[in-house]
Amino acid sequence: MAGPVYTYRHRSARLDNLLREYAGTHYTYDALGRRLLKQSEAHWRERPGMTPAQIREEQARANRALGCSTTLYGWDGDTLAWEGHDDQTTHYLYEPGIFVPLAQAISRKPILLHQQPAYAGAYDIDRDPLWTTSPDPDPVDALAWYHCDHLGTPQELTDAQGEIAWTAQYHAWGAAKEAITDAARAAGVRNPIRFQGQYLDRETGLHYNRHRYYDPHIGRFITKDPIGFAGGLNVYQYADNPVEWVDPLGLARSGRWTPVGNGRIRVDPPHVENTDQQVHAHCQCKSRHQEVVVNRDGTQSHGSRGKISDLTRKEMEYLRTQGFDL
Repeated sequence: MAGPVYTYRHRSARLDNLLREYAGTHYTYDALGRRLLKQSEAHWRERPGMTPAQIREEQARANRALGCSTTLYGWDGDTLAWEGHDDQTTHYLYEPGIFVPLAQAISRKPILLHQQPAYAGAYDIDRDPLWTTSPDPDPVDALAWYHCDHLGTPQELTDAQGEIAWTAQYHAWGAAKEAITDAARAAGVRNPIRFQGQYLDRETGLHYNRHRYYDPHIGRFITKDPIGFAGGLNVYQYADNPVEWVDPLGLARSGRWTPVGNGRIRVDPPHVENTDQQVHAHCQCKSRHQEVVVNRDGTQSHGSRGKISDLTRKEMEYLRTQGFDL
């Protein structure tokens, strides 16, 4: 098989739909699918005659140049709160309740960690260092502000002086061409945030999206939808095809009409929130006076007056090819 190889824990559980290893980079997650740790090391060609000290120095230089090291991640619910390297910690701030970033604050030192006590018996809150320690806030060494488009995708970062530190141009599906100033690079400013909720892994070029990974170069997820077919027939789809799905009034998505036999069929996704509505099909035929609306599980939908038993053979065959249980 040509191309890159990705390693996963192959189980049906939702939390195992995650990238574990890629080209020597290892990833660790918590029980909620949030990344906790990334360990990476830059690859470079060793020159003949290099001493052990030179090898270590060159490895460290290559790691710094490519951002390779041990990276720790901290979370505030579903949003990435901070990431820490050997000599830098970056905190991320967001708009309330959503994934649109507002700012990043950079401290040129590692995150302060507390060792968990060895409890002999039950958990004791009075011995928990997270409760008994009151650290003083540290001043930040650099501050950068996000400027996002209407979708919440970062377009620019400006520094504390209002100068542009980072900018990007995007292809339609998220692949970005970045530019960063020398001053911003020296200050440790970088931006791995892409579409809302996505984090760029520079080792793979993929976007980490909690329970899934997205490839911006092909516009598709490379891992299956963890909710299975409840999210649609295409478990790798990132967004609907605008040629296939239309919404003239801006109220609900509707499928494109497809000629079938002596009539036409339109397959719609669920579009009524907070209900158990299924994918359903609107079936119209010149031999019938009434439209038949059928759910994917074979039951009637939308209070349809037309009976499922009135569907023609060609309609039944077409619906079966679309995943309907008829």
